[in-house]
Amino acid sequence: QDWVPAIRIVSAVVTNRGGRTCHAAIVSRELGVPCIVGSKDATASLKTGRSYTVDCSNGSTGRVHSGDAIIDRTEIDLDELPSTK
Repeated sequence: QDWVPAIRIVSAVVTNRGGRTCHAAIVSRELGVPCIVGSKDATASLKTGRSYTVDCSNGSTGRVHSGDAIIDRTEIDLDELPSTK
């Protein structure tokens, strides 16, 4: 199966098996989609229709949290930044 069309529309990918060089990891990285591979039991633990937050910000260990993350967003006007040398 070709999973690329599905990966293009998802917010994140979580798989039970695989490593850094598996198809899901490579395609996700190329498309800029967070991906956790090798979770062992994700498909049994995660429920369809529920909201999850996938956190891949801590290097090689990803985490899945139940519910939506509360994200503070700060917009910066690039024209107001000081010039660099």
